[in-house]
Amino acid sequence: MFSKDFLMFIPNYLFKVALSIFCFFMAVAIVQYAGRALGEAKAVHPIAAVKLKVKDSNVTFKGEADGPMGIGTVGVPGEGGKIETDAGIKDGKLSGMFAVELDKFTTKESTRDAHMKEDFKTAGAKVAVCQLEPVEMKGVQMGICKPLKIGQIEKDTPIKLAFSGPNVTATLDLKLKDFAIPLRKHLGAQVHNDFQITANLVFEAPGT
Repeated sequence: MFSKDFLMFIPNYLFKVALSIFCFFMAVAIVQYAGRALGEAKAVHPIAAVKLKVKDSNVTFKGEADGPMGIGTVGVPGEGGKIETDAGIKDGKLSGMFAVELDKFTTKESTRDAHMKEDFKTAGAKVAVCQLEPVEMKGVQMGICKPLKIGQIEKDTPIKLAFSGPNVTATLDLKLKDFAIPLRKHLGAQVHNDFQITANLVFEAPGT
């Protein structure tokens, strides 16, 4: 019914098909195994962020208060201390902890400074700490302090960052009441709730 050549062709053909299927599934298995192995290797040996060193830093703030005897408003400018950080770069993004001692804040006016220190003490606020979520290090970016912690109060707070080479300028809006900081009133003049905080940092080049 079938020729001898045809009958010999069938087993050879089936063998080649079976071999091709076997090789295909082996290749799939090898790729999957390699993927799992790479994932496990990364989990055991994660790619570390490149830590940054701060060459220079400063903090300034500005707000408003009622004018003398409650007439009009006056600006409340001031500055703070140096910034401490454990920040690093990973995949082109900056993240980490940024902290500043509130006790170092000054408005260059002794009575106002004394009141400010008392208010920080009342709120149990010694240090302001921003835990910055990863943000791309180029141009102007909107990031988030997740959280911003002052005293015992934590609040997720948006922060604007402007990058220019090794220089970073970060700006955030702060409501004193959100962190239980009293709105000081003195001689009819009361500090307003809204303040803007600006932090300027200059990072050293990695590896220096």
